[in-house]
Amino acid sequence: MRYWTHFKNGNKLYDAKRKKTFYAESIYRVNPENDKDISWACRIRECQNESGFAPRWWTTEIGFQTMSNGAARLTFVVSYADAMGFIGECLSAPDISVPGIVRNIQSDERFMCEVNDEPLLFEAMELYTGQGLTFKEQIYDKERGIPIILIMSKKDYIDKEKINLPIDPQKMIESVAGNALVYYSNELSFVDEMRYLMDEDYKCTAGMIRYYLPNIDISNPLDANRHRFIHYDEAMEKGEETILRIFRRVVAQDINDYDNLFRYRNCEELIRRDALESRFVQLKKKQEESSQIASTENDGLKSQLEEMKLKKLEFEIENSDLKDELQQAKNDNYGLQSQLDSIQAAYEPLKKGKEAYDLVRQIDEYPKTPKDIPEFFVTVFSDRIDLTEKGWKSLKDCGTAPAVLWEVLFSMVTTLYDCLGKYSNFVEACAKYNEQAPFECVPGNTSTTKKDKTISREYEDYYFENEINIEPHIKSNTGKESDSRFFRIYFANYIDLKTGKRKIIIGSCGGHLTTAGTMHKK
Repeated sequence: MRYWTHFKNGNKLYDAKRKKTFYAESIYRVNPENDKDISWACRIRECQNESGFAPRWWTTEIGFQTMSNGAARLTFVVSYADAMGFIGECLSAPDISVPGIVRNIQSDERFMCEVNDEPLLFEAMELYTGQGLTFKEQIYDKERGIPIILIMSKKDYIDKEKINLPIDPQKMIESVAGNALVYYSNELSFVDEMRYLMDEDYKCTAGMIRYYLPNIDISNPLDANRHRFIHYDEAMEKGEETILRIFRRVVAQDINDYDNLFRYRNCEELIRRDALESRFVQLKKKQEESSQIASTENDGLKSQLEEMKLKKLEFEIENSDLKDELQQAKNDNYGLQSQLDSIQAAYEPLKKGKEAYDLVRQIDEYPKTPKDIPEFFVTVFSDRIDLTEKGWKSLKDCGTAPAVLWEVLFSMVTTLYDCLGKYSNFVEACAKYNEQAPFECVPGNTSTTKKDKTISREYEDYYFENEINIEPHIKSNTGKESDSRFFRIYFANYIDLKTGKRKIIIGSCGGHLTTAGTMHKK
C-alpha cells in the first residue's frame, strides 16, 4: 500500500525481483489556479515471455482529468510491440478483449460511466418495432460523438420461418466496447420500419451491418460514403472472426489517429507549461524589481539579463501555444483526410466511367451481333459485368435478336446491379428487379433440378479460378426457343473477396440450359 500511495502521487514502480519485466511511472498535476482541477496519468510496461517467441511488451496508459459537477474523464489505451531483432517467430495476435479495469469501473455501482454522453455498455441493445423514429433521431443527432453499429436481421434462405443475424451482437460489443454503440433487431418489421424512415443513402437493409460515424450530413452527397456497410452474404463469406477483427481495428485499434485522448504525454505537457508560466511570473517580477532599483552599470546589465531570460520564457510559452495550434491543425487534417477518402470513393466510379468512355471512342463500329454486344457492355461496364470462358463460347449458338440482347444486358448492368447492391437478400433483389424490368429474374433452379447431380454440374463454372454457380438467370417472356426474342442469360452474383467489389458474371447467354423438366421432354 505504501508503494501504491507513493506511485499514485507521481512516481515510479519496478518489479520486485529486478528481472526488468515490469516498469510503471505516473505523473500528478494540480492546476495552480484551481486546486480542484486535477490531472493524473500513468504508463505501465510489462513483458510477456514465451520460449521460442519474441518477447512482447505490453503498454497500458491511463489518463484522468477532473471535470465539472464531480465528473472525471478517463482514457485507457492498451498496445503491444514485439521485441525488435529477435530471430524467431512472434506470438500470434491476442484475442479480442476489454481491459479488466474498464469492466470493473463500469460495473461499480458507485460510478456512472458515459462515452460522449452515451451510457458505457458491454451489452448490445435490442431494438423493437415502433422505436424507429427515436433511433433515427439518435443516428442523425449532431451532438452524437460516438459511432453506432447497426445489425439487421433477415429471413433464412431455406427455412423461411428462421431469422438470422449476420453476426452475434454481443461479440460485436465486446470487440468495440467503449468506442462504439451496438444496436440490433430480430424483428423484420423493424427492418421495414427503418427502411421506410431512413434516407435512401443511409438505409440499413435486411441482413446488413452498417457503421454510422458521428456528424451525418445529408446535405453533402458524398457523406454517405463515410458510413460503410457489409452485406449478409459478405459477412457469411468472410466469417465472424474476420468481421469482428475488421470492426475492432477500425473502431478500437487505430487510436493513434484519435488526438483527443488524454494520455501520459498530455499530462507531461500540462506540467511543463505550469513550470514555464510559474518561472515566467517569477522572472517578470524579478525584472520589474531590478528595473526599479538599477543604479549602477552592473545592475543595468543584470536587468538586461533578466529581460532576456523573460523573453526566452515568453518564446517557450508561445512555442507551447503553437504546439496546441499544431495539434488542432492535425485534428483538422484528420477530418480533411476523412473527406478526401469520401471524395476518392466517389471519384472511383467516375474514373471507371472515364476509362469506359475512352474505350467507347475506340469502337469503330456499332455492335450488331450477339458476340459484339456483350463485348461492348464488358468494355463500357467493366466494373459491373463480365463473361466466363464458357459464357463467351455460348454466344456462338445465341439466336437472340441483337436489339433484345442489348435491352436485357442494359437492364442487368443498371437495374439488376443496383438491386443487388441495395438488397442483401438475393431473392428479394430479384423480386425488386422484376418489378422494374420487362424481364424476369429467376433466383435459381427448382429443388428437383438441384437434386440431379448430373444436371447440377452444368451450372458449375469458373471465373479467374473461383468456382461460381450460374443457376440464377434472366428469362424472356416468350417460351419458344426458335423465336428471336427468346433468351436465357445465366449468371452469378460474384463478390471479389479481396476488394469486396460486386460483379455480374455471365456463364451462358442465349439458349436454355438443362433442367429436370427439359430433360424429361427430351
